[in-house]
Amino acid sequence: MAITSEPWSSTDPCAAERILVQLPFPVLTALANEDLETANSLCDYNLTPYLITYECLHVWKMRRDQIAIDPLDVAWVTRIIISTETGAVVGRAGFHGAPDGNGMWRLGTRLILRRGGRGTQRLHCVFC
Repeated sequence: MAITSEPWSSTDPCAAERILVQLPFPVLTALANEDLETANSLCDYNLTPYLITYECLHVWKMRRDQIAIDPLDVAWVTRIIISTETGAVVGRAGFHGAPDGNGMWRLGTRLILRRGGRGTQRLHCVFC
């Protein structure tokens, strides 16, 4: 898969109804600051309060700081998972950063619990 700022999709049937959408740096910063209102005003998707819970907050802060140090990581790090059927945010997923010198990378994911059981967890690896 080529890394791009465009939404990531997959032809795998498991991922047919999901895309991974990059958050612009101002949206990521607003989420890191627990400012859901500003994040929503800057985003094309309806971001839910889940995205500023303890489960997500530390990730936004870590990725905000990471991108501030290395802006090229922005295309690699955490994205929101969007249902293409409803446009709803169903979780977050992304790499921890660009691959290391050996071409290795780490993947992080988290689902909104009420969205579980719909094949979403498996699709994260399909995008890789």
